[in-house]
Amino acid sequence: MKAGERIKELRKQKKITLAKLSEQTGLSASSLSRIENTLLSLTNEKMLKISEALGVEISEIVPAKAPATAAPDLPSNSLARQVTSYRRDREFVAEDNTRACYLFSELKKKNMDVVLVEVDPLPIEDTEFIRHSGEKSVYVIKGKLEVHFEYYSPKVLEQGDAIYFDSDMWHSVTALNGKKAEILVTYFYGTDNTSSPSVEGRKGFL
Repeated sequence: MKAGERIKELRKQKKITLAKLSEQTGLSASSLSRIENTLLSLTNEKMLKISEALGVEISEIVPAKAPATAAPDLPSNSLARQVTSYRRDREFVAEDNTRACYLFSELKKKNMDVVLVEVDPLPIEDTEFIRHSGEKSVYVIKGKLEVHFEYYSPKVLEQGDAIYFDSDMWHSVTALNGKKAEILVTYFYGTDNTSSPSVEGRKGFL
């Protein structure tokens, strides 16, 4: 189990919300969410703040090195894995002009992340542009969405529309018509990876 996954496990055991942990550590709820979902690196300073807020020793968070004879995390038949996401268990976290809920985050060594996202209608220059290794697809569940890219003209997507692109170029989204949009985002980062890629972000229109 990775450190981020262990933090999430401990937080839920102690019935502490991300908002409360953010208040106690001084770290933003979006940063904590990315740490828990292994999308953001965990420094010693952040580790100390989180361990103190959770009332545990750092040794309870940092995973111990597995012995050479340890059994692999994946079964011999990797297709045997199955995880269900129930709506009642979902927790959304604010991230700039969006609120995100990472689905299936308890599944180890997966090659993609699936995220439900609620997008606010903001000027594109007020949103955060991000890039990371791999590929991404976006499906519009509700509302109208505008997607901006580093190398391409913006695309406008309506309910039922979808787009697929290489995510190592700067990109960002915003909702249109003054109404929120709901989207399903899938990050695919390759079959040779065992953890999510680091996400780089920058504010403002390119």
